[in-house]
Amino acid sequence: MIDSLIWVMGLELASGATVRFGDFGTFCLTLKSKGVEPDEKFTAHKIKKARIRFTPGVNLLKEVRDVTFEPDDVKEVEAECDRPHTI
Repeated sequence: MIDSLIWVMGLELASGATVRFGDFGTFCLTLKSKGVEPDEKFTAHKIKKARIRFTPGVNLLKEVRDVTFEPDDVKEVEAECDRPHTI
């Protein structure tokens, strides 16, 4: 069922539609592109990247509005790793 939802959402977002899930929130596609001069026409070739933006609904925002955080004890753990890490 989730696979079907993802498939349909992908189709709708790719067609330029906004997908609304009631009080949960809204999904829409945003695009990143190269800028063009006023006398140059914009084409799809200028688009660099597409991203999905999620905007939470009012009820979802209410659920997390009063969340509080408390410090937790941090435990240091030493571990060996067989491959190098980059940070």
